[in-house]
Amino acid sequence: MVVASQAATAPSKIYFDVSSTTTTFGNTIHRIASDGSARTSYSARSDNPYGHGLSLSRDKTKLKADGGSGDVLNSSTGIVISKLTTNFSSSSPIAYKWMPGDKSLIYTITHDNKIYAVNSDNTQKKTLTSGPAGTRLECPDVQRQGAKIAYMQSDAATYSQIITMNLDGSGKKSVALAPHDGLVQLCPKWSPDGKKIAYYRHSYQSDGKGGYNHVADLMVANADGSGTVKVANSFTTSINSSNPYSAASLESVYAWQLSFPTPWSPGNTSLLIKKVTGNVENLYHINIATKKLTAVTKNTSTSTRIEQYGWSPDRRIVFTYGPATAQTVVKSVRTDGTSSKILYQAKTGEAIEGLMF
Repeated sequence: MVVASQAATAPSKIYFDVSSTTTTFGNTIHRIASDGSARTSYSARSDNPYGHGLSLSRDKTKLKADGGSGDVLNSSTGIVISKLTTNFSSSSPIAYKWMPGDKSLIYTITHDNKIYAVNSDNTQKKTLTSGPAGTRLECPDVQRQGAKIAYMQSDAATYSQIITMNLDGSGKKSVALAPHDGLVQLCPKWSPDGKKIAYYRHSYQSDGKGGYNHVADLMVANADGSGTVKVANSFTTSINSSNPYSAASLESVYAWQLSFPTPWSPGNTSLLIKKVTGNVENLYHINIATKKLTAVTKNTSTSTRIEQYGWSPDRRIVFTYGPATAQTVVKSVRTDGTSSKILYQAKTGEAIEGLMF
């Protein structure tokens, strides 16, 4: 059933990043309403060779692209407000998130054990927190209602935990501690009201044949780590590899994935997830209390990949899809999969690499 208020809600502004498939630096930011109207675009610079993520300020007036020299832009006009020059020579800053008040951002560095902070005017760069030597701090997410940051701390991809801390880096607390080696907690996402955290839990078991079975579960916990529940039971997949932690093994068996913009419904009751069955990818949303699973897409092609997806403030589901080589379409649908609208179709040589609202 479609929520009655959905039709009356004003269309949300959707931002996405379009880049050339033949060059790394420089891209175009597009802004469009979730009903397909009022599309505008402007150029932006990003020097991130690992992809072009976007971060929208809480008041929705400023936009930051990933990369050490990426610009902070006026989200309506594309005019450069400031330039962030974090000057990391070997790795690129990623996963920018705006802090409350929209005056500073946090970010991580690929394969690094720190979370950094910088003002949006490029002043007061500092290390906000550090993990033990040999660990990686990844996927930071800032509580929208409250004053906490959640992130993943991993050790060589064989062990990880979800940690929360205050905005100044103090008060660290492990809210999802893996009880044994081989249990991996991935990428926390705060609910809109700040009361819950959603994350993956991955584990591996010997299949008795020299390989491993992979188990992936979608978990939700209270902000303090209490009340943990398994929202989605995973399937078990045999991995033809003697090393269950290899990148190839992990990539081949991801079944449930939390989305890049926000997987949470505006009412904090459901999560948007991707399920892969027989190499066919589709989106679903699952009610946390009832565990009811509702299909959003009806893809039947093994060659179509759904990469970025989220729940917009006006209760439409927005996602990108395309062949394995590049995401080429941005689409918007109602929560039951109806009223489908293509918001953007990439031209030859273009790839869609960012989605935010």
